[in-house]
Amino acid sequence: MSWRNEDFEKNLAKLMGSYRLPLASILYRLSGMADFREDPSMNRVRQWLEKSGLTMHELGLRMGYDEQTARKAVWQFLRTADPRVGMLRKFAAAAGVPLVELVAEKKQKGKSG
Repeated sequence: MSWRNEDFEKNLAKLMGSYRLPLASILYRLSGMADFREDPSMNRVRQWLEKSGLTMHELGLRMGYDEQTARKAVWQFLRTADPRVGMLRKFAAAAGVPLVELVAEKKQKGKSG
């Protein structure tokens, strides 16, 4: 398999279009230099949504989005690996969950504080 410039540019365009990241960010991630881990709060958010039985549209409405953008806004939020605090606040308020519960670090066993 050979990599032509056209193929690289097409793949890069796909990545940029789907993630809307700055070019430097995309290249950094593609290079393998990024040791990026998802924020643990996003796993908690997804678990809550699954247990709640709400649709993304319903959650989006609770978060204050209008009918036309509610589902898409939540879908984009759920895809993020590093959420903004403002979005976590909106989610926490809509879910009736204290923000600290979403962002609190879990204590490791055997460690004393």
